[in-house]
Amino acid sequence: MLALGVQGIGFFLLCFQSLSLGLSLVKFIESWTAVAIIGTALANTARNPARGRSVERETSGPFHFPFSARAFRLAMAVLIGIALPQAVWHLMSLFGGLGFFHAIAALALSSISLLILSFRTSTLSIAIGLLTFFQGFEILFAAIEPSLMLTGLLAAIVLSTAFLCAYFLRVEEERQAR
Repeated sequence: MLALGVQGIGFFLLCFQSLSLGLSLVKFIESWTAVAIIGTALANTARNPARGRSVERETSGPFHFPFSARAFRLAMAVLIGIALPQAVWHLMSLFGGLGFFHAIAALALSSISLLILSFRTSTLSIAIGLLTFFQGFEILFAAIEPSLMLTGLLAAIVLSTAFLCAYFLRVEEERQAR
């Protein structure tokens, strides 16, 4: 959750370059509220050892991978890193007024989030991947079209995603309790 919070700060700083302070603060508050919603849901699940329940570490859980899977994911991240510079220049030529930092941040966040979405199946990982993808899309779209209505719509989508993640984390906990 700390990484999503730091990502929210960077998201705010990039949006502030192309939007007004008010719209950039809306995006900042949106991202930190989503982190707070998911963090509160995680704090209330049985997987949290701070609640006093005995939690056993599972070797087959969503965050334990064999070496070959880790090597493959690392190779995919390196391939994205190699392809990213060419894609940035193509995106900048496609959208005339797009800056370098906006393009690289949007493409990096979107591609890494697609990796997260394609390699992980837990509710938390899917929510983190979706929130990261939305932030990459919002950076790109804020640089192209600074719109108040679209900012509100995307904030509603991000917060809905965070609430759905919290709900599904609770549903998973209840299923495991049975």
